[in-house]
Amino acid sequence: MPGSDHDLRNDQEDARGIERLLHFLAGGVVIFLLGAGVLVKSAINQGSDSPATAAAAGPQAGTPVQVYIGQRHLALASAEGESTAIVSLREYVPDDGAQGIISGAAVLRYLVAAPGGAPEVTEDVARWRVDARLRAVEERDALSEQISSTQEAEFAQVAQQDVDRLNKLIQSLDAKGPVIFGAVVEDDAKALAKLVTHPKVRLVDTILPSPASDSTTRGVRPEEVDTAGNPPVRP
Repeated sequence: MPGSDHDLRNDQEDARGIERLLHFLAGGVVIFLLGAGVLVKSAINQGSDSPATAAAAGPQAGTPVQVYIGQRHLALASAEGESTAIVSLREYVPDDGAQGIISGAAVLRYLVAAPGGAPEVTEDVARWRVDARLRAVEERDALSEQISSTQEAEFAQVAQQDVDRLNKLIQSLDAKGPVIFGAVVEDDAKALAKLVTHPKVRLVDTILPSPASDSTTRGVRPEEVDTAGNPPVRP
């Protein structure tokens, strides 16, 4: 039985009411999402100034080395008072070789790298040699075991290259050759500026604040000629 005009008008009013409700809810969702976006952006901006980020020191991987050195020495020229700096040397020196170059400055940590190894930071070079060798032996033995059990030729080839590199690293640590390429030091800014003129010093990079951890401390190795981080390990 067909509905009356009154029922039809009611249905139309109900439909328009539902439509208005949907528009209202949709608008609320948009406002909510926009607000959430503002909060996320604010959190990201605040995070960019977090202590962990601000405490990173030294050139990021891929940074042009010569440009970075020029910029940091300009910053050193304007530094004043007691300062912390990362000193990078032009060549690797023995365990007792850095003190003679960085005479007068308080050495906080050393920057080290053995042939076949990545750069690291340590307070005790002798202890670092022992620990680095143990880690290299453990990694080499694990890779050797994987090579003997794998059927994938490509993986075995890549893994064998790592084994060869680790053997080189272990041998170089046993030989106790020169591994220090820099140090984190504290001294008066004027004294640090004079250190730049030493023939074995490549870079004096003043940092503020002092790095929060060793993993955020980066110097410039002698083999890093064009860009920082290249090559990733010492040849």
